[in-house]
Amino acid sequence: MVYDFKIDNKKIQEKVGCIDKIKHTNNFSMCKNNGSKCQKNYDIGDNDFYWLNCINKVVFYVIPEHLLIEHKYVGFNGKKQLKLNPKDTL
Repeated sequence: MVYDFKIDNKKIQEKVGCIDKIKHTNNFSMCKNNGSKCQKNYDIGDNDFYWLNCINKVVFYVIPEHLLIEHKYVGFNGKKQLKLNPKDTL
């Protein structure tokens, strides 16, 4: 099981970010542990939504999986860090 909780049968993965004080971005690790202490990207279908909590506890994002697939954060052996500026959108 790779999701943290369900709402109406939708799988939700919660990620808590950290702040890059130089670039003013919220950084989120978009990986799961594969059991041997190696991290890999989430597979397509692992989750329906990703709930990204900023460490300041003021801003959060709920992003559907299909957007993260389009941007190569899910289902690919690629991007493992999602960096969001509060002014940016996906």
